[in-house]
Amino acid sequence: MPNRPPRRYWDSNVFIALIKDEEGRAPTMAAILDAAERGETEIVTSAFTLVEVIKTPDAATPLTEAEEALIRGYFEHEFLLAVPFGLAMAQDARQLIWRHNIRVSDAIHVVTALHAGADVLQTYNARLHRLTGQEGISPLVVREPTFEGKVATGRGGGE
Repeated sequence: MPNRPPRRYWDSNVFIALIKDEEGRAPTMAAILDAAERGETEIVTSAFTLVEVIKTPDAATPLTEAEEALIRGYFEHEFLLAVPFGLAMAQDARQLIWRHNIRVSDAIHVVTALHAGADVLQTYNARLHRLTGQEGISPLVVREPTFEGKVATGRGGGE
């Protein structure tokens, strides 16, 4: 396997926390983005994320046009890779749904992380954290976003 920086998969809710500048969360993601920009880590997500972030199931309204522009901007960076979702991944996602009783959108994120070779799937969805170590998931670690280093407070949704 080629020597590469750690590869993180970001669930849609991580982007939403960044765009909404959620207290206690946005600085961590900003630090990770800065590290990715320096080539110290890789960030991958599903192309599906670009659609899912517009309106989450628990949101009353979709993102604003300004927030939508921020999301589009993130996907234009070379250090963020959007992975297409194809037939083989869909078949694997179906297996994850049956095996682990997870939502369709969650299965899409998990299988995309696996296919992309992510070391960790970072999500604020606590229901997914239980998947770490489970059959068909390991060695992928599923947890909240963390940054190993100093977290500044200057960057957030208003990038």
